[in-house]
Amino acid sequence: MSLLFNCQMLLGQCENSSFEIYNIGDSETIDPAEAICVSGEILELRATPLGGSFQGPGIISDTLFHPDIAGVGVHQLLYYFNVDTTRCIDTLEVTVSGPTIRVLLEPDGPEVIGSVCESTPPLYLEGTPGGGRFNGIGISPNSNIFDPAVAGAGTHTVFCTYTDNEGQGCTSQIEIIVVDSPSFGFYSAPSLVLPDNIDICTSHRNILLLGTPSGGEFSGPGVNGDLFEPNTAGGGTHEITYTLNNQICQGGLVKEITIIEGPEIRVLLGENGPEIMEGDSIACELLYLENVIPGDNLFLIFEGEDEEDYFELNLLSNIIDPSMLEPGDYTIIYIDEEDSGCISLKTLRIIGCSTQTASLDESENLFRLLPNLIKRGETMSIQSTGEYLIQAYALYKLTGELVQNEKDLRQANIQLSTENVTKGIYVLQLQIKDQIVNKKLVVY
Repeated sequence: MSLLFNCQMLLGQCENSSFEIYNIGDSETIDPAEAICVSGEILELRATPLGGSFQGPGIISDTLFHPDIAGVGVHQLLYYFNVDTTRCIDTLEVTVSGPTIRVLLEPDGPEVIGSVCESTPPLYLEGTPGGGRFNGIGISPNSNIFDPAVAGAGTHTVFCTYTDNEGQGCTSQIEIIVVDSPSFGFYSAPSLVLPDNIDICTSHRNILLLGTPSGGEFSGPGVNGDLFEPNTAGGGTHEITYTLNNQICQGGLVKEITIIEGPEIRVLLGENGPEIMEGDSIACELLYLENVIPGDNLFLIFEGEDEEDYFELNLLSNIIDPSMLEPGDYTIIYIDEEDSGCISLKTLRIIGCSTQTASLDESENLFRLLPNLIKRGETMSIQSTGEYLIQAYALYKLTGELVQNEKDLRQANIQLSTENVTKGIYVLQLQIKDQIVNKKLVVY
C-alpha cells in the first residue's frame, strides 16, 4: 500500500512526496493506521524525493524507527527535503501500542509516583488492557505483586506482556527505583546537584532541596519549604533533616551544610561619621567604605526601571561621592577572593542633593553635555549653547587625579574621547566665560 501526503509549503510550491514505513528489508509497506507494538521490531523509513532527513520520536540513525524508544502513543514523524530553494516538510503519523503499567499502593490505588523504599509494603501492578502477565525481579510468580524488600535497592525493570485474541503478544516495561532509605540533595538548579561537603557563602542564591522518595518534609535553620536560604541560616555549620512518614517510606536523613560569611561592607557617612545601615537614604555627604579593597573586585551597580538605566562601575577608591550620582537605588558588591571567596552586598538609596550653588544654576544655560553617561571607548560631545566659547576642560577621578585636560580651546563644540579612560565616575571641569563648572561624567 503506497500512501501519498501533501507537503507543507514554506516557500514556493512543494511537489507531492511519499513517506512510508517498512519492516527492514521488506518491500511491502506497513499501514500506519494500524498500531505498531511497542516491543516490536525496529522499522525502516523510506521517502521520496530522496536526499531528505527524518525527525521525530524514536528515530535513530536517521532512517530507523524504534517503537520501544518512541513509547506508547501517537507520534508524528517528519521528513524534510528541498525542492530547489524551497524547504518542504512531509508528515507520517504512527500509533505505537502496548499495555500500560501503573504501580499502586492498594489494588484500587492510589498510584505510586517516583521511587520507593525497601521498607515499603508490597505494591500492586495494574496493566491495561487487563489479562497481561507480569515478570521481573521482586514479582511473585504468576501475580501482579511487586515486593521492594525482595527486589532490594536499585533500579528494576518490570515487564507486562499482553496477548490478543489472535495470539499476538506485545510487551511494555517500566522501571521502579527502590532505595534503602530516604535521601536528599542540595541543588543549585533542578538538574545541578551540589556536593555534600561543599561550603557556600551567605550571598549564595537559595538552594533547592530534593528528597527521595518525594513527599517528605525538610527542617533546619534557613529551611523554607523545599528551599534552603543561606542568608537566613547565617554563618556556621547547620543540620538539615529530611523526614518521611507515609505509606511509601518511613525514616529520615540528616546532612550538614557549612555557610561562610563574607566580610561585612561598612559604609560611613563622612570619614569618621556614623555607619549607614542597609537601605538608608543618603544625600550629598561623602561615603567611606570599610572592610573592602578597592579595585577589580569592588563594584557599584545601578539598575533603574528601564534596561538602559543599568550601569556597573568598578570602584577604584573606597570613597563614593553621592553628588556625582543620579538619585536611585544602588548596590555595592565586593568579591573577597583572597580570604573567604564570598560575595558581599550592601544596598544604598541616593536621594540627591537638596541644594545647589548659585553659580552652578547659572551655568546650566551655558552648555550641553551629550551624554553624561557614556560607554567606555565612545566619544562625548560638549556643546556651547550661547555666545560664549569653551575655553578649557579637565577630567578628574573622584580621588582628584587628573586624567586629561586641554587649554586655550575657544571652541563652541568639543569632542572628548573615552578610549583611554577606565570605567568609573569622573568630574568634568569646564571653563566657560568667567566661570568654572563641575559636572558628573559616568563611564561604564
